[in-house]
Amino acid sequence: MKIPGPAAALVLLAACSAGPTPEPDLPLEPCPGYRGATSETPAFLEGPWECALAWARARRLPAVLYVTTEHCHPCRELEERSFPDPRVRDLLSSLVTVKADGFGPGGEKLRGPLRVGSYPTLIVFGPDGREIDRILGPLAPEPLAETISDYLRGQNTTEDLLRRAAASPGDLDLQLRAGTMLVQRGRGPEARPLLERVVAEDAPGSGPRWLRAAHLLATELRAAGQIPDAEALLEHLAVAAAGTPLQGEALLELARCRLAAGDPEGAARILRERYPLDLRDSMSWFRLGSFALKERVEEAWVLERLAEGAALHPRAGVLWKLSADLEHHRGNPDAARACMEKALEANPEEQAWRQLLDTWHRQQERAP
Repeated sequence: MKIPGPAAALVLLAACSAGPTPEPDLPLEPCPGYRGATSETPAFLEGPWECALAWARARRLPAVLYVTTEHCHPCRELEERSFPDPRVRDLLSSLVTVKADGFGPGGEKLRGPLRVGSYPTLIVFGPDGREIDRILGPLAPEPLAETISDYLRGQNTTEDLLRRAAASPGDLDLQLRAGTMLVQRGRGPEARPLLERVVAEDAPGSGPRWLRAAHLLATELRAAGQIPDAEALLEHLAVAAAGTPLQGEALLELARCRLAAGDPEGAARILRERYPLDLRDSMSWFRLGSFALKERVEEAWVLERLAEGAALHPRAGVLWKLSADLEHHRGNPDAARACMEKALEANPEEQAWRQLLDTWHRQQERAP
């Protein structure tokens, strides 16, 4: 295990240096099975993450746990663009950093006690071993370095934003920012009062702030079982956001409300009759396919739409990848492999897709 650089560690730990003296006899390599930093993740070590965090806590050092998965496409963006950047690499070299697979050994503890549900996730721990906050999704190098540095100083964390929002209830931008972070961290009930304030005090449909707050609030209302309230807000949002990607997201959330109300036919009608497929934007097809894959609604119809979208956007192999996943879950392995082959024709650089296709081929060979 690497030892943080002393100069950088002193700067980052200046605000939190008080505490118990580190245990003097801890070996430098207490965790068996560690592999050195790779070209994909030059600042991270791979091995038993629990041991690494315990070692950091005993040494009173901050740590970053990077949670990924084998087929996480956004994770590749972090690994290829952000982690090698000198700003990020220098910062991470001052910390104890470890990489873990959310579905590898120990993955159940990541998904359970640590509540990791999306990838990539970076969890920043203080010298006392307590979680400071987490970063969800890929960030470009500069904001990634700034966010980690802020977290280590206790700035712009979820708790910091929550305190500032309580002190400045009239700052609607701050209410939305804090509410968004709470929602992302699964703390919807705490987020609702902040989002309700933005929706109530902002002019309805007046701009991106109201639209974003209304979408988050409707999602939380649906999750809380307040379906009529959620649907009323979503209908308003779908009109206010017409012509933007948020219109489609509002209609997909409206379809989720119908599913929650036990009305799958109503959900299907929203998809077929109201969901906007933008001929210029492959993401509109991607969102539709992702919804069908997760919610298991209108799969055959959505597969037809995905094929149309792939024809319009020949470089968007992700649409064929979604088709492959849908066919795989529907129990059509031949169709799934055919779709994956088309995905790779569109994007031959996607090695994770090729590995998945190889896995499916091996499963076919082993089948009786």
